[in-house]
Amino acid sequence: MSDDTNYTGNQLDQQMHTVVEPLRRSPFYEQQRQLNGDFVNLGDWHSPNWYGENEHLKESYDGATGADLSMRQAVEHKHVREHVGLYDLTPFTPIEVQGSSAESFMQERFANDMAIDVGQMRYTTMLNEDGGIQADLTVVRMSDDRFRVITLGVGTGRQHTSWIREFAPDGINVVNRGEEFCGIGVWGPNARNVLESVTNADLSNSAFPYYTAQELVVDEVPVAALRLSYVGELGWELWTPMGYGGQLWDTLAETIEEYEGIPMGTAALNSMGLEKGFRFWGADISPDYNPYEANLAFTVDMNTDFVGKEALKTIKKEGVNQQLVPVTLDDSRTIPGFDAMFVDDDAELGEPVRSDFGYSVDESILYGYLPIEYTDSGTSIEVAVNDERYAASVREEPRFDPDREKLLG
Repeated sequence: MSDDTNYTGNQLDQQMHTVVEPLRRSPFYEQQRQLNGDFVNLGDWHSPNWYGENEHLKESYDGATGADLSMRQAVEHKHVREHVGLYDLTPFTPIEVQGSSAESFMQERFANDMAIDVGQMRYTTMLNEDGGIQADLTVVRMSDDRFRVITLGVGTGRQHTSWIREFAPDGINVVNRGEEFCGIGVWGPNARNVLESVTNADLSNSAFPYYTAQELVVDEVPVAALRLSYVGELGWELWTPMGYGGQLWDTLAETIEEYEGIPMGTAALNSMGLEKGFRFWGADISPDYNPYEANLAFTVDMNTDFVGKEALKTIKKEGVNQQLVPVTLDDSRTIPGFDAMFVDDDAELGEPVRSDFGYSVDESILYGYLPIEYTDSGTSIEVAVNDERYAASVREEPRFDPDREKLLG
């Protein structure tokens, strides 16, 4: 990392975090406060953007990025890539769909194939009648008649719950469980070692494959363990009733110390997820875009019948005029924020929808929807920020671990 990087702001951070005092505190709030968490408003929750307790680790890494904000983010980002981190998932929302005809309802409401076995998980989109992306979601089949859907928190969670419930027939219950459950992400190369220290479950790849879920006990705490990771590393999400949250955090926080683990905040989550090309609803995807524009065709199974299918048939036949792609600056010492614009000479090509620094790949990364003729990897464009222009290139995604060796480790 260069000491003279000019950090001008993270667009996603500015969208997610407001100056309004958040109303809610997770069951880990006191532990996070003792770790000098720098709290921001994340979906109406007090959520640490980073932890002051981790600042001493900066001596382990070669330089800062020219701003205190990004140095704290960089330390947590790089340390979790090398060791393991704990992330508070409580601001996210679990939604349960239950009923004897739950599978057929899920098939209709979501674009991917929902005929999955108990314990399997699937990433999917939920579309409107025009094919626009109302949500991207992780779905877990908990039993024959019960699915759990994980989405963003509070307002977004309520909105997504309403959109799911809108199509629910008699006999199908759609319940927002955001008030009842809390969650912790355990992510990084040492994640398996940490969890093997606190549970008797077999966590090997053969017994607990990627994108599956199991009910476990972690030091007497019952958890629904989901093997997935928004940061692109080996790891699990652990969900438990709120009343068990404090004990779960204490157990994991003590255990990760043996493996050089740290708590991690939302700033590191954002930059790590962006390196992996993971989407964030409300920023780089929304009802304004369809799965083909957003490079999410793999979340659509046209062999099933779902809301928005007829619109997608037309879109697929006619093709799209724009597509979401990553762009990196040829000189990554600058990280553009809100005022950036993709340009080609005098032509404005579109605004970035997300931007951040990829500390693992040492690149300034911006995502945006470009005209289809500009979306081939290697295409040269410029990023205009106020009166400055920076040479940039369209790139393939993801920028980090394209073969998923980390996730599948």
